[in-house]
Amino acid sequence: RNVGINVMYLLLLGLVGVLTLSTPNPLNCIFRVNCDTPNSLACGAIPIVDEVSVGGIGECFLGPQVKPWQNHSRSLVPDVWLPSKDSKCLPPSQTLAAIPLDHPLISTGKGFSVTESCVGPNNCFSEDFKWMLAALLLLQTFLHHFFMKFVLLGPVARIIRTWHQRGLFERAQGGATSFSAICPPKGDDRSCDLKDLERGAKDPEAKPLHSGFAKDPVL
Repeated sequence: RNVGINVMYLLLLGLVGVLTLSTPNPLNCIFRVNCDTPNSLACGAIPIVDEVSVGGIGECFLGPQVKPWQNHSRSLVPDVWLPSKDSKCLPPSQTLAAIPLDHPLISTGKGFSVTESCVGPNNCFSEDFKWMLAALLLLQTFLHHFFMKFVLLGPVARIIRTWHQRGLFERAQGGATSFSAICPPKGDDRSCDLKDLERGAKDPEAKPLHSGFAKDPVL
């Protein structure tokens, strides 16, 4: 019933859908999801984001495809080679000649065809993977709402509360000092049976039978 929360929830679901199903773009690269090298560099131009980010925004994308370039560059550079914006995220020229940017090891996902729109090291999603991930996210969302509706806020919770209150009733009948808030205090002429307890489980607003009792309610 809270309109603001519902609107924000739908917007967040929409954002997850865009990140999952879109082609690589600067927005995706802010979240480092479904991103490639050119768009990783381009997202640094988005206002404010670069200033509040701890790193990675507007930098080279360190996807797993960097490894073949590193392996080939071992004999060419004294230290481990890492992509840099100064070199447009490209390796030394000898390595680039042997493993060019459009090589299947680099721009398509370690030899697996992902999508033609990805360039350079990336974590781009294939079309099949996008729809599979979207289906799993929708299933998770449905199960979350089902659990909240029918378990935490539904009949399962009512049954558990009834069991709990029935246990309190049985202990009270045995002489314990703890009573349900809907039962009269010990010594009162009125009786308290399981129907009273069930009434309290079904109606959380049920008033106690004795106004001087219920100093420590069950729920």
